[in-house]
Amino acid sequence: MSWLSRKLGKLLYGTVIKRIWKKIILICIYATIVVYAYHNLPSFGGLQLKLNLVEILGVVTGLLLVFRTQIAYDR
Repeated sequence: MSWLSRKLGKLLYGTVIKRIWKKIILICIYATIVVYAYHNLPSFGGLQLKLNLVEILGVVTGLLLVFRTQIAYDR
């Protein structure tokens, strides 16, 4: 076992990341497909997505709070 893998193992000990990393990868792939379809397929040409940075950061912050609450309940 290399030094880097031991250090990474210590950083991830007790986190939720080990349980949800497959779902995160799946969601990232899905989001990539949606963005590609939006930009490159003509059937999505008339569709307008009105999202700004504040709304996106609000969702991300909400998800982080949910995960932190779940970790607190697990303890």
